[in-house]
Amino acid sequence: MKFRDDAVSLDRDDPLGALRAQFALDDRLIYLDDNSLGVPPESAAARAPPP
Repeated sequence: MKFRDDAVSLDRDDPLGALRAQFALDDRLIYLDDNSLGVPPESAAARAPPP
């Protein structure tokens, strides 16, 4: 993949792309999943007990 347009096209055509909206991702950051549980789903905040 050489060009940004190629990446945008792949993202647009990804059949799982709609699932991205279910997660608490900040569009200003690049999330690199290493050895973690991953990005929390948006619904996790509603289920978590108050601090």
